[in-house]
Amino acid sequence: MLFTSLGQRIVVRFARKPIWMPTAPSKLFRIAEHTFYDDEESKQIRKLQVAYSAQMESIQKYMEREFYIPATQAGGLPTEFVEHEKEEDKLIYQENEQINAEIAKKRAMYFENLVHELEEQVMEEKMAREEALIEAAEKVDEFVKKHKDDPNCFVTPENFDTLIEQIIDHPVTYEFYIDKQGRKHGLDAIREKKVN
Repeated sequence: MLFTSLGQRIVVRFARKPIWMPTAPSKLFRIAEHTFYDDEESKQIRKLQVAYSAQMESIQKYMEREFYIPATQAGGLPTEFVEHEKEEDKLIYQENEQINAEIAKKRAMYFENLVHELEEQVMEEKMAREEALIEAAEKVDEFVKKHKDDPNCFVTPENFDTLIEQIIDHPVTYEFYIDKQGRKHGLDAIREKKVN
């Protein structure tokens, strides 16, 4: 049993993993396949590594010589460099604003088209629902008009006794079902068998 900070008890089914469960795939010890290269390939790889380290070292030295040492020794970067960087930043910001404006226009057009499409779709669905409701109402009206004139549909004092006799003679129940062979199954079928 474990107790949480809320005070609820949690039943722990197994203290350990059962012996009949297999080892988890993440716990299996697998030796990774080692890729062996040819002598020529290994020499080429070493050359590339040496060239990369030399280039990175030269870039670091250049950055240190051009930026770090002048900034620390002379009390800061030269004014020409700062002005040049500011001009470049302004150009970059202007280009960024232009691109953002173009993207905003495209996004506005996209959402405008999307709203129009959704409105059209909603209107079509609304019209279809209204047509379906009108058709259903017309069917109900036709059914009511047809049966309104039929005198046998209503219970009147004249046909009251005959309707009661018909109901008693022909009871309606839904507590059975008929299978494919035509046999009745259910409470009424059992009652009929007992009576017979």
